Amino acid sequence: MTIEAETVALTWADAAARLGIAIGSVKARARRGRWHRVTGNDGRVLVSVPLAALEQERVAKVDTQPEMPKQPPPGADIATILAALEAAHVAELVSLQQGASAALERLQESHKAELERLGAAHAAEADRLLALLQAAQRPWWRKLLG
Repeated sequence: MTIEAETVALTWADAAARLGIAIGSVKARARRGRWHRVTGNDGRVLVSVPLAALEQERVAKVDTQPEMPKQPPPGADIATILAALEAAHVAELVSLQQGASAALERLQESHKAELERLGAAHAAEADRLLALLQAAQRPWWRKLLG
């Protein structure tokens, strides 16, 4: 495995632009990933960015970008454009509401399970403390005799 076959040599600024992050973040990733760095005679540093990192960044950007409505034809009136934007907005709201309701259900289930667990622990602790209290209330001669 050679460095050239799996990486692309880029300047810090070029790597930041290709990855879509700040130059300081590229330097931190290069340090963590132990990416090969070479300083040229002109003083510029070339870092060997793995192709996998560039591919991951490209896929992540594609996945996170919201789907934009199609461009209206050049002669479309403003009402048609607004109707298309409103439909896209309503669809996005429905999607967000479904996600929020699913998250709320998961939270309620975990909250219920946690309350049951804490209730059982509380009952066990109360029983233990009641037994200690009853043992402390025995007269001294019963404690002595067992």
